[in-house]
Amino acid sequence: MKNLAPTWLYGPNLIGERGDIEHVSIREEAKVPCGECRKCCRDFQMVPVLDEDKGRYPYKTEQIGGIPILERKANGDCFYLEESGCTIHEHRPATCRVFDCRKMYDLWSRGLCNVVPVNDDGRIATELLFEGAKRVHTLR
Repeated sequence: MKNLAPTWLYGPNLIGERGDIEHVSIREEAKVPCGECRKCCRDFQMVPVLDEDKGRYPYKTEQIGGIPILERKANGDCFYLEESGCTIHEHRPATCRVFDCRKMYDLWSRGLCNVVPVNDDGRIATELLFEGAKRVHTLR
């Protein structure tokens, strides 16, 4: 089974030659006005470490469906999230560097994307969508 990258990941920021998650590469980093939000570090349950990330940093990962995924803390936060923010920000994986909550919300709200982050209990991570909604005007 192919591990497809979500539509909002491809957008203009990521390109993939074969359409599967292992062969995606960065085109451009997202420039999201995050402030102190960090919802994506809390609500994103699966952050894949792509081929492009190999050798960038010795990430703590677990294998899910044959794909290395960043480990999470017991509370669901990213393993690398601390009170002061991301402890590996300069070395964060491609998925983190290109993620744009505004684009995710924009596509989801127009019915163009049915892949959204979910909480541990399977519910849609609405707080992350709301953060994208608050910032979507900065896309234009």
